[in-house]
Amino acid sequence: SVLKCIKQLKLKTPQYLSHVYIKRKQACYSEHIKDNVDDQTVVCQVDYAQNFGLDNQDQIQSAYWFK
Repeated sequence: SVLKCIKQLKLKTPQYLSHVYIKRKQACYSEHIKDNVDDQTVVCQVDYAQNFGLDNQDQIQSAYWFK
């Protein structure tokens, strides 16, 4: 029902707002770091969307497919 939907949204709103706040702060900080990088700094951004592990760069490619 509509009432149940509204109650559910009210329950989830604080968690969502917290998530949005943290995401925006992290994005702002990331942009700040990238804008102020010098030739002595490395900025590494890792995407965990596929749950990749950080392995040795000399590891053979087939190791990825047999994990």
